[in-house]
Amino acid sequence: MPFPRIRANRRSCPFTREDTNRGKPNRTTIRIMAIRITSPPGWQSPPSSSTVRPCSVVKTYFLQMTSSDDMVASTPLQGLCLRVIDPPDGAVNRRFYQAVGGTWNWTACADWDHERWNAYLASNPVSTVVLVKDGEEIGYGEMINRAGDVEILSFGLLPAFIGKGLGGPSLELVIRFAWTIGNVHHLWLHTCDNDHPSALDNYRRRGFSLYDTQETDIPETRPGC
Repeated sequence: MPFPRIRANRRSCPFTREDTNRGKPNRTTIRIMAIRITSPPGWQSPPSSSTVRPCSVVKTYFLQMTSSDDMVASTPLQGLCLRVIDPPDGAVNRRFYQAVGGTWNWTACADWDHERWNAYLASNPVSTVVLVKDGEEIGYGEMINRAGDVEILSFGLLPAFIGKGLGGPSLELVIRFAWTIGNVHHLWLHTCDNDHPSALDNYRRRGFSLYDTQETDIPETRPGC
C-alpha cells in the first residue's frame, strides 16, 4: 500500500575535533631585561589557560540492516500512520528538529533558519516523514539516500508522546518507508549514550544489528552526541 503524501504549507550527533598545530620549538636565544610591572588596584589575573575542563566519554553506536527482511515487526497499533512531506519543506524539518531534539541536546542544526533548511533539502536527497496517531502529529523521521545507502538522520517522538509505547511501532513505519525510497541495499543509523535510554534497545528490537562503536571525549559544558 503506498504511503500517503501531503503538500506542505510552507535538518549521533558527533562533534568533530579540531587538529592542533603544535609547530616546532623556537631554539633562538633571546635575552630579555627583567622589569617590574605594578598592576592597577582591583585588577585580577585571568584564569590560567592550562586549566583543563572536565570531559565525559560519549559512546556512539552504529547499527545497520542489509536487507528489508532484517526488519522485525512490532506490535500493531491502530491509528498510527506516517505522512511524507512532499515537496520538501524546511519549516517542517526545523520545527521537528527543535521540538524532538531539544530533549536530547541535538545541537548540529539547532540554529538553522528556514532558508538554510530549504537550501539543505534542495541540494540533498533527503526524505522527511511525519508520524501521526489518531490525526495528531507525534514525531518524525528524516533520512538521506546516497545511491542506495540510506541513513536515518533523525528519528524521534515529541516529548508529550514518549513513554507511551509508540516508539517501536513508529520506528517500524519509518524503516518500512526507508526501504521504499529507491534501490536501497543498506540502511543504517547511529545513536549515542545521550539518547533516550531505550533507543538502542528499540533499534535492535526492530532488527538493526550493531556493527561499530566509537568513543569521544566531549567537554561537559557542551552537551549532545
